[in-house]
Amino acid sequence: MRYSLTAIGLLLSMKTIADLHKDYQKNQTAERSLSQIISDQRKLSGNGTYLGSWQVADSDGQYHFGLNYRNADGQVLVNEYWADRQSGTISNQRAYALK
Repeated sequence: MRYSLTAIGLLLSMKTIADLHKDYQKNQTAERSLSQIISDQRKLSGNGTYLGSWQVADSDGQYHFGLNYRNADGQVLVNEYWADRQSGTISNQRAYALK
């Protein structure tokens, strides 16, 4: 009986470790996908000077980030995005100029 409990404990520990590794791999895939989206957006926004990017703490499974540019007139343009962490797709976006 004692060996059975030890074996069960070992199996549960192994399953937990496997699940954590699976979640880690899924998150790494989503991060790579989002990094590619950011990279693609930088390439697409050729009008102006790239100033940098920013991100807001994760909420409700959404990754909120933005890319800032300065156009030829000196105005700062912000491209804001919300991405779904699970699928790695953009769920919403907004563009505006800072005054």
